Amino acid sequence: MGKKSQIRREKKELGEKERKEILRRLERAQNPWATFWKRLDFWIYVVCFVLIVAFPFLHPTVFGPGKAILHTSMGDVEMTFYDGTAPKTIDNFKKLAEGGYYNGLLWHRVIKEFMIQTGDPNNDGTGGESANGGTFADEINADSLGLNTEIVGQTQAVYNQLTSEEKVADANMTVKAYYESKGYHYITSVTSHKLVAGSVAMANRGPDTNGSQFFIVTDSPQPHLDGQHTVFAYVSKGMDVVKKISEVATDSETDKPLDPVKVNTVEIIDN
Repeated sequence: MGKKSQIRREKKELGEKERKEILRRLERAQNPWATFWKRLDFWIYVVCFVLIVAFPFLHPTVFGPGKAILHTSMGDVEMTFYDGTAPKTIDNFKKLAEGGYYNGLLWHRVIKEFMIQTGDPNNDGTGGESANGGTFADEINADSLGLNTEIVGQTQAVYNQLTSEEKVADANMTVKAYYESKGYHYITSVTSHKLVAGSVAMANRGPDTNGSQFFIVTDSPQPHLDGQHTVFAYVSKGMDVVKKISEVATDSETDKPLDPVKVNTVEIIDN
């Protein structure tokens, strides 16, 4: 009897499971949305739909700050903007470029094995202003450059620029503290990059005097400039063009090319 009872019980339990499964199927057939949201393909569809709807409203820099192509009279130079480095500087550059500010300007200062510079409507290094008029502040994080730990007297590139009096008075300062004593103001909300071959940085006349002029480092690192210029991009293509420009014949006093080299246009490419 015990075995027969067990068989009957198992059949009853199996029948009950089948009945519940049939009821679930009927419920899904009558109301498919009750369980549809649990399916993976439903959520893939939802995510894709949201992205398609939201895409036109996304800020152009949401996928990174993008690139710029300098169409020069000697070839194209592609520069990629650094992400999280100098947002205000990049925004200023883009506004000037998109407004045609740089079109037709000369590379007015060219120094072989050092840098090439442009961005001055006067074409002699004396002019230029920001997209909003006047000048704007540097965006430099001295700590991310290591200047808060480097000592002036132990940093040859900086020490060599000091006057005899400064070499005595300031040799034991950190490079950051020394530059701060000269009026530079640093921030920690960005990550700065050292000036090396291919770096694109703002030219200036001292602390917080950025306008429209910028330069590209052509060769070796330039540690004596770290902490004094806002680096906002790097050459990602066309370094051979940069080198060609840097090797043209120039006036020995002004460093201006004897035969004009121009920035024809600047093309901004957002990611």
